[in-house]
Order: sequence, then structure tokens, then C-alpha cells
Amino acid sequence: MLPDVQLDAAKKLRRKGLYLAALCTLQAVPHAHHPEIRGETHNELGLVHYHLGQYREAAAHFEQAAAYANDTDAWVLYHIRRALAYRGLSDDDACYRILNQMRPFGGQVAAKTRGLLFANLAMIQGMYGLYEEAIASIEKSFAAFREASIHTYDVLLWNNLGVAHLERGDLQRAEQALLQALDLSQHGDLSVLAELGRLYFLRWQLSESLAYTERALRMVWSSVIRYEKEEIARLCRLLAHITMHLGHDALARRLNEKAQLLFGQLGQWRQWEDIAAELLRWPRHARTRERAAETQSGFVTNTIPNFLRCLDAFHAQELLHPKVSQWLDLRAHYAALLALELGLGERMRDHLVLASRLADYGLTALEPVTAANTPWSPAVFANYAQHPSLSARMAQALDMPREVVQAIADHHERWDGTGFPCGKSGATIHPLARILAVVDTYCTSFVFDHQPHDRILKSMVHESGQSLDPQVVQAFVAMHHTA
Repeated sequence: MLPDVQLDAAKKLRRKGLYLAALCTLQAVPHAHHPEIRGETHNELGLVHYHLGQYREAAAHFEQAAAYANDTDAWVLYHIRRALAYRGLSDDDACYRILNQMRPFGGQVAAKTRGLLFANLAMIQGMYGLYEEAIASIEKSFAAFREASIHTYDVLLWNNLGVAHLERGDLQRAEQALLQALDLSQHGDLSVLAELGRLYFLRWQLSESLAYTERALRMVWSSVIRYEKEEIARLCRLLAHITMHLGHDALARRLNEKAQLLFGQLGQWRQWEDIAAELLRWPRHARTRERAAETQSGFVTNTIPNFLRCLDAFHAQELLHPKVSQWLDLRAHYAALLALELGLGERMRDHLVLASRLADYGLTALEPVTAANTPWSPAVFANYAQHPSLSARMAQALDMPREVVQAIADHHERWDGTGFPCGKSGATIHPLARILAVVDTYCTSFVFDHQPHDRILKSMVHESGQSLDPQVVQAFVAMHHTA
């Protein structure tokens, strides 16, 4: 296959979110002498690695892509992406430095590229507390995107503009921008709702703050596919302030500690230090206790503690192995893609994604040697084989829907009856568990066994009708057709 044809096939796979297939295709692209094709190949490899959370590899490929760029627009675009890869590595200084180096070329690139440059520059300026500069960059980004008739980023830009005004203390302009962002988002936006909750809390409009915050919390589970830690951290911090104000001191501390943990994982140390200082101040300050009528609904006493328990479940699994975080993200991503391919409704799709996130929660209750090491002795495997049942009971304790619990309980059962813990077969296995088994096989083979997409797919086809549901495997294979 010619390099440009294979590159085009890889782009189609990447745009569909089929990152492992795209990676396999790109790695097989024949050596091209044309610099533009070589640059585009490195760019595609960078994008795939970025989406897989492999930011160091992404940064290296974007740098190579820029070296082969044959025009200023491509050169600037590749460096913008390189900057974002460093942002993923928590190297904000490198991100800021690269974006600043690109700023003088803003007038020499296409309007879309200029819009991306200033949108991302505003993001990092806001992180450094340079809110006036961030606002100016957002305005330049808006102007560039309007010139290109692009409105894809309007919600993000209005939200970031609102946050910048909020941090400056201009609550009126912040409210206008955030409400504009909310109006443009079709089904609401987690970040926008959380920032509106924060704004009204700062105004001491507690009822409005609780209403927006509760809406944001309800959206967490629908956005759990992406599981954006920064959004979750900001929401935790807002909830901490609300619950502290209402007199729920212990809950407020847990929420702020969770926010601090997430910011630490992201390398956002300024936010981490702000929370550390806040936690030291809290015991020494007298607080006004205002138990609003809204809290009697169970939002503070039930919903928020349950939200924290679910976050604890996610984080506990991440401690099992350094690669578990990547594995869970990938499994949730492919579960959502396969759900769409199979035509599942939104509710069942969300249940499948939740099950994919919590299916191995039971491993956290086992001895570390059981959870982490293979091959196992018969005694250790017998212990390991109980983790689906353990995970199901632990998910039930989190008030997960019945379908989620059943999918977790059955996710290691096999079509031919050779699975565990109950040895179920065929249609007696919960339908969502049969889907999860296919996704789990695929993602586990990539993350832990280091197998490429084509080899994994071949193995799964071989297991179709044996360990795996043949209809689900057929749908998974069909999902990868690029035509």
C-alpha cells in the first residue's frame, strides 16, 4: 500500500477513536521520501499517542513533524500540539515557552491555527494567574475562529473567559460569560456548571450555587468516559467550600483532600499549595452554619458522600499497578465505542462504561500478590477468581444500578462456560458483561501484554464462539472497517 493511502486509512481510524488500530497502521506506513508525508505521519503518531495518554512519545513525534513541515501553518500547528503534550506531562513551563515562541507567527498562519494558538495560550496564562493576558488571548482566539467561521470552541472559550473574570473578582462579567457558555452547550457542560456553582457561592446565593453544583455532579457519571481529573478536582474543591459553609467539616476536608490529590497527580502544584494552606486555615476560623433547605434533600448527606466513595474506588484501582489508569481509560473508551456500534441506548451505554470502570474494584480487597502477579498457583488463582463477585458487591454498596452490578459480576464468564466465578455460558451471561469481556480482552492485551492491534484482533476472531460472544466480536471487527 502506498504511504499516502495508508496514512489516509490511519487518519480515518484515529478520527473514529480507534487509536490502537491507527497506531498499528501508522507503524506499518512505508518510508516516504516526501517530507510532507513524513511530517503528517509523525503528526498522526503524535495525535494517537496523545489520545492514549502517552505524552512523551506524542511530544517527540510532534517535534519530528515540525522538522518536516513545509509551511509556516503546519509548523506552528505541530508546535502547538507539542506544547499540549508537555502540558499532559505536567511540564507547564515548557508548554508556556513553546506557545510564546509561536505567538509572533500568529499573523502568518491560517485563522483556525491562530485561534488554536491563542485559545491554548489563554489556558496556560490562566494557570499562571495571568488573567488579563488570558482575557486578551481569548478575545484574539474568538476573532480568529469567527474569521474561519468555526464555532466548535465557543463553549470552551466562553467558559475560560468566565473563569478569568471570576478569578479577577469581576463577578458580573463572569456570570455573563458563563451563562453564554451554558446556553451554547446543548446538554450542559460539567466545567461550566461547576464554575457557575462557584460564582453563586462567592455571591452567597447558596440556593443557586447548590442547584448548579448538583447539576454538575449529575454530569460526572455521563462524562466518566473521559474522567477529566482537572474538572473533577475543581468540582471537589467547590463542594468542599459549600459543605464547610454548611457545617459539614469532616466531609469538606475529605473533598478538599481529594481535590488536592487530583491536582497533585496532574502536577498543578499552585492549586495543590492553595488547598494545603486552606486546610491549615480552616480549623482556626469560626464559620457561620447555614443549613439550607436544599441540604435536606440528601444532596449533602447522601449524594456527595457517595460521589466521594466512587472516586475512592477509581483511585484505589489505580494503585494496583502503574498501568491501571491507562488500562481503565482505554477500556472505558472502547466500551463506549462498541456500545455505539451495537446500537445501545444512552442509559445502557453509560451502564457499560461504569461497569468497565469498576469491574476490577474487588482486586483492591485482595492481597497484593493476588492482584498484581501472574502466573498464579491454584490457590492464588482461586482467590483471584472471586474478584468479580467482590467487585459486584462493592459496586452495589456504591448504589450502582442493577445492570452495572450484574455486568461486573459476569465480566469474566465465558461464552463456552470456561470462565469464572460461576461458569455461566452463552445467553445466561449478562449482555453487558459479554460486551465488556470483548473490550477487556482487547485492552488488556495491549496495555499489559504489549500486543499490537492486528495480533489482538486475530486472536479475538479465533476466540469468537469459544470464550467470546461471536456477535459482539463481529461488531468489534466491523467497527474497525474504514470504508
